[in-house]
Amino acid sequence: MTESASTLSGRRDTYLVVMREVLVAQDLCLTICDFDPAARVIIASGLEAAIAELANVPSLAVAFVEERHTPVAASDLAAAIARRGGRVVVLGEQAGAQAPARDWDILQKPFVTEQVLSLLSRRRPDRSPLRLAPVVT
Repeated sequence: MTESASTLSGRRDTYLVVMREVLVAQDLCLTICDFDPAARVIIASGLEAAIAELANVPSLAVAFVEERHTPVAASDLAAAIARRGGRVVVLGEQAGAQAPARDWDILQKPFVTEQVLSLLSRRRPDRSPLRLAPVVT
């Protein structure tokens, strides 16, 4: 087993998942950890909880943020992510009317693992996405 680039450099990337659906959030967490085994993943159920969780986080790799009633762009969370150098990925069925103007990525629901890995590899080009075996039906 080889060590990830973040482990070899002594640095652990931190990722944020902000979503109310616990199972989907945990699935994203597992995908992130498959992509970056040394990752620290923070899961928060809402925008305010996410801001509180980021209080002691100096840098952020990627934030997956579900857009529900409050647009992410209008929240204090967007500024908190930007201050930490994080890339925003807006999640949801109607995700991200503000995303194109802000150079944010959009991940429409439902999504598959390959889409998440592709977004992660944009942030970490030194890592290649997992090659998943095709599903045989």
